[in-house]
Amino acid sequence: MRLPEYVSPSSLHKFEDNKDEFYLKYLADVRAPRMKQTRPMSVGSAFDAYVKSFLHFSLFGNYGKDDAYHPDKIFESQVEEHNRDWARAAGAYVFKRYKDSGCLADIMFELGTSVGKPRFEFSIQDFVESKVGQIPLLGKPDIYFTNNNGARVILDWKVNGFCSGTGVSPAKGYIKVRDTWNGMEAKASRNNNVAHPDCVVGLFQGLKINKTMFLEDCGPAGVEWADQLAIYAWLLGEPVGSENVIVGIDQIVGCGNMIQDPPKLRVANHRTRVSAGFQNQLLERLTYMWGCITDGHFFKNMPLEASQKRCQGIEELAVSLSQDDPMSRFINDCCRGD
Repeated sequence: MRLPEYVSPSSLHKFEDNKDEFYLKYLADVRAPRMKQTRPMSVGSAFDAYVKSFLHFSLFGNYGKDDAYHPDKIFESQVEEHNRDWARAAGAYVFKRYKDSGCLADIMFELGTSVGKPRFEFSIQDFVESKVGQIPLLGKPDIYFTNNNGARVILDWKVNGFCSGTGVSPAKGYIKVRDTWNGMEAKASRNNNVAHPDCVVGLFQGLKINKTMFLEDCGPAGVEWADQLAIYAWLLGEPVGSENVIVGIDQIVGCGNMIQDPPKLRVANHRTRVSAGFQNQLLERLTYMWGCITDGHFFKNMPLEASQKRCQGIEELAVSLSQDDPMSRFINDCCRGD
C-alpha cells in the first residue's frame, strides 16, 4: 500500500462513494490504468479550454508564458485523444451558447474589479492541520482574484447533462438562470433571467451573492461544489471556517446530442459562500479519510484482519489490470466504476 502525496476534492468523493475503487486508484502498490474519459467529462474539459483561453486573452492580450492558455494547448492537455473530434465541436457549441447568454460578459465585469491579475487554472498544494496530523491537499482553482472591495473570489464552471436523454435541472439557490437561445429559436423558459425562489440577492463586498443560502444548501451538487471550493479557499490561505470568500459556479445544464439534437442549454449563476459549520464537518471527513489511509485499518466497517484481506485482494486486482491483454483492458474500461 502506497501513501498518496495528497488528497483532493475528487479523491474525497471517491473515498466516500466507493472505497474499493479509491484503494485501487490511489493506494495500490501497482497503479491500475486510468479509466477512459467519458464524453460528458470531455465536453466540460473542452468548454474549459475555450472559456479560459478567451478570458486570459481578453484580459492580458496573450495566452501567457509558453502559450499555456492557448485553447489548443488546454484542450489537448484535458481531453483524451479518443474524444477529441467530438469534444472539440461540442465544447465550441457550449462556449458559443454561454457567450450568447451574456454570462461571459458578466464574468468579464467581475474580473474587471480585480485589484491584481486574476489567476487562471493553477495547481496549489499545502497541508491542513487535523486530529491525525497534517493532511496534504491539492486543488486546481479555475479562477481566483481579489476585487477592489477586498473580496476574495473563487470561480468555477460545471457542464451537466449535455449527453443525457432527460436533462439536468439547475441546482437551487442561483442568483440568476438564463436561456442560451433567443426568441426566434424557441420560447423563453418560465424562469429565464430570474433568481431562484429561495434566493435573496444582495451585495457582499461589492459583488451580488445569495444572502440567504450557502453553497452547501443548494442540493447534492451544491454539497460537492462546497467541498471543492472550501478546500481551494483553505489552500489559498483562508482559515478553516472563514465565511469571507465568495464562491461562484456557472452551471451549464441541458440535454441532447451534438449531431441529431443540439442541446438547449441554460446557465445558472451561483454566487454565495460556504458556511463555517460545513467547513468544520468537511475537515472531520478529511480527517477520517486520512486516518483510514495512514493507520493500517482502511476498511473500518470490518475487523482489522478482514480489512487487510480485502486490501490484499484489491492489490492483486491492480496487478491483473496492469497487464496489457484484451481481458484486462476490457475489465478496466467497462467494469470499474462508481
